Amino acid sequence: DETDPDNEIFGLSVLESIIYDTLADSEAALVNYFYFKNSAIPARLLIAKDNASQDELENTVTQLRKNFSWWQNKHKIGILQGIERIEQIQDSLSDMQFLALRNFTTERVCVAFDVPKVVLWYTDGVNFSNHEWQYRKFIQNTITSREKNIQSWINEALEQEQWYFNFYSLKFDIDKEWVEILEVKVRNWFITLNEARQEFWYEAIDLPEANQ
Repeated sequence: DETDPDNEIFGLSVLESIIYDTLADSEAALVNYFYFKNSAIPARLLIAKDNASQDELENTVTQLRKNFSWWQNKHKIGILQGIERIEQIQDSLSDMQFLALRNFTTERVCVAFDVPKVVLWYTDGVNFSNHEWQYRKFIQNTITSREKNIQSWINEALEQEQWYFNFYSLKFDIDKEWVEILEVKVRNWFITLNEARQEFWYEAIDLPEANQ
């Protein structure tokens, strides 16, 4: 929709303004993935005595798994041969703070492209009533306007040809509020009847009065 300030021959993509956000989101997804994939830290460490034998340690680990696994055995007391002490390792989720960053990036991308998150099936803070409203506004303010721009650009390129390009979109439920606005515009001679019908992708009426 915009002209590139560095070179007026080219257009400026909406994505260019948020390119680093989207790249950071991709990297954050990889960080979260490899955080779990590479995590080899055990839940706890058993520090063995210097003089503990290999058989003694293997027997201790076997007894641990047999007698102290699962939550119902959490209250039991055990005596471990060959073990000097046990160190509990607290797994840190500090690396997972990228989740908040990803959520912020999603909102920025949706705002840049005029797409409500509900259209992408994000359901936070969404109910049936505002879902319908957001979807209708998405069709009116995003899809229809973008199609008009594309249609205008193509027809400008075909100006010397005997062709005319027009989008035929799928009709959506008519918004009563939008109909009332168009009725006011028609009654006050701001737009013609056919221009109002075009807003809902209806065929034009073949009468002179419809274009006056």
